Amino acid sequence: MLLLLPITTALAAVPLSTLPDYLHQGTLCLRGLTPSCGSDCSGSPMLPLLYVLFNLGFNIGMLTLLRCVRVWVGVWVCADGV
Repeated sequence: MLLLLPITTALAAVPLSTLPDYLHQGTLCLRGLTPSCGSDCSGSPMLPLLYVLFNLGFNIGMLTLLRCVRVWVGVWVCADGV
């Protein structure tokens, strides 16, 4: 993952030397504090948390659905061979 860091920073036009400051400012914004750049970070702690919760619920639902479908396909294949 760290090997892709220079490529990612080049594509985003972010110099590698300013990356620690960007990470610090992003962490402040995620915590709901106003960073020195003056960005509006209202609602910032809630939005990533909601994204993670919905993504987790979606993934658990898809895995459950996949497990149920695999059981029904197995039953259908075994019943067809009898």
